[in-house]
Amino acid sequence: MKKLKLLPLLFTLSSTGPLSAKEPTPATIDPAAKAILQESIAALGGEEAMAKIKNRQISGTIIMGPGTKMDFVMTQQAPSKIHSKMVIPETMTLEQGFDGEKAWSNDSIQGFRELQGAELDQIKQSGAIFPELVIMRDLLSAKLLDDVEESDQTLKVIEVTSKDAPARTLYFDQSTKLLTKMSSILSTGPGGSMDVTMSFGDYQEKDGVKYPAKMVTDLLGQKLQMVSTEVLHNIEIDEKIFSMKK
Repeated sequence: MKKLKLLPLLFTLSSTGPLSAKEPTPATIDPAAKAILQESIAALGGEEAMAKIKNRQISGTIIMGPGTKMDFVMTQQAPSKIHSKMVIPETMTLEQGFDGEKAWSNDSIQGFRELQGAELDQIKQSGAIFPELVIMRDLLSAKLLDDVEESDQTLKVIEVTSKDAPARTLYFDQSTKLLTKMSSILSTGPGGSMDVTMSFGDYQEKDGVKYPAKMVTDLLGQKLQMVSTEVLHNIEIDEKIFSMKK
C-alpha cells in the first residue's frame, strides 16, 4: 500500500518536480555550468531537431518491486500539455492531465481533484517534451560543483535554479554529455515535500533526438523503475484527453 500511495506523484516527476522558490539574481549564473547544460542539449539532438517534435507519446511499464508492475501511457503536447494513465489490473487506475491552464488528478486513493499551487507548477513542467530546454529558458542561477566518480563514470555536476523552482543538482556523463541523475524536492500536496532522486539511462534515438528509455525514481527508499517500450512523435491526438473532466 505504501508503494501505491506514491503513484500519484510519479508522472509529475517526468520533468523536474519543482516547488515554488525565491528567485535568485541572474548574476549567479556560472558560464562553465551553463556550458554543461548547453552541451547536454546538443547531445540530445540540438534545438533545431527538438523544435520539429510537436508531441510525444510514450508507452511502457513501471516496476515497483517483485509482483508490482503496471502499464502506462504518457502523452505530451508542446509546449506543456500532458496526459498520463497508469493501470494495475484489478487494483487501480491513475490519470493526470494538464490542458495548459488547469491540472487534475484522478485515482482510487485520493479520488478526483484539481491540482493547484506547487502541484500545478510541477505538472506544468512535466508537460515539457525536453525539460533541459525549459531549464535553460528559465535559468536563474547555475553553479559548477566538483566532479563525481560513479560506476566507472566521471560525472559533471551543476546546481541550478529556474523560475518557480528550487535548487536541483544535475549530473552529466562526461563522455556522452547526457543527464544521468537529478536530485530535487517534490511537493506531496498541501504543506508537504520530500527529497527525490531520479536516474536516467539506456538513451535511445528517435526522429533525430535522444530520450532515456529507463528512469529510476527513488522516493522514501522505494525505487520505481519506468521502462519505455514505444515512443511516437508527431501523432494525431484528441486534445480532449488533457482537459479536466466535467
